[in-house]
Amino acid sequence: MKRSMLALTATAGMLLAGASPVPRPPPPIYCPVVMYQDYYFALSYYVVPALSPDCPPGGVGRLRKSSTLNQKAQGAHYQPIRPQSGAWTVTVFGDDVPRSERFTNVFSTWEWQYVEADGKHWHTADVR
Repeated sequence: MKRSMLALTATAGMLLAGASPVPRPPPPIYCPVVMYQDYYFALSYYVVPALSPDCPPGGVGRLRKSSTLNQKAQGAHYQPIRPQSGAWTVTVFGDDVPRSERFTNVFSTWEWQYVEADGKHWHTADVR
């Protein structure tokens, strides 16, 4: 009995020692996002975000809407950004930008920004 338990314990130990760790998924590939004006309504236009045509397969876009009136760079104590935390995701299959946020006024008080390939720096999205 003791011998079989010892053999079982040794076998289990060898299996655990030889087990390879679970591989981590590769980091996401961030791509530029292009905003297409779909239609106008009063003093605003409706945009549809899409990944840049040169985005590799599996790439994603991170998108946010940032105020151009109140910016920290100009000494303001806050800069309104939507969503307030994180960003919306854009893929080749669609996006999760709420319908109400897609309206952008023609006075350019808001700008669309996408995250750079490093995942840290934001750039103004091209609106076509």
